[in-house]
Amino acid sequence: MVKKIFLSLSIIALLLSSCENTAKSMYYDEECDYSNCDGYEPFYTYLDIRFSRTNENPNPLIYIMIGDFEEQNIIDTIKTDTIENYMFWTEIEVPLNFNYTVCAEYLIGDDTIMVIDGNYVYKKTHYVCDSTCWDTYNENFNVKLKF
Repeated sequence: MVKKIFLSLSIIALLLSSCENTAKSMYYDEECDYSNCDGYEPFYTYLDIRFSRTNENPNPLIYIMIGDFEEQNIIDTIKTDTIENYMFWTEIEVPLNFNYTVCAEYLIGDDTIMVIDGNYVYKKTHYVCDSTCWDTYNENFNVKLKF
């Protein structure tokens, strides 16, 4: 009877020590790089909008829409004359997990040229060791003229 109890305790001690070693190596022995880990869940992000300035059209209008271009659901208009002339980008804060369309309107001669870009802007988790980290995706919009 004493042998059985001793054997049972030995097996339990062996199992517990191996579990402890596994947990320890899983979280403490390996290098954990938290430099790219944002532990706070984001609900908003900034759209990074790149646009063009030309001699004919130094200050294009930029429309921010939620949804597709065809829906024309404009949530904001950016007047680029309020942005320093040396800058060719702007940003605007928006809620995550929506489809956004950005449209820049350029006047060239008698023609109106519209450059459109759209993305689904969302958040997603990844893990670093024992921590949940959050990332946002598809915030970059390019409405530059190409010619």
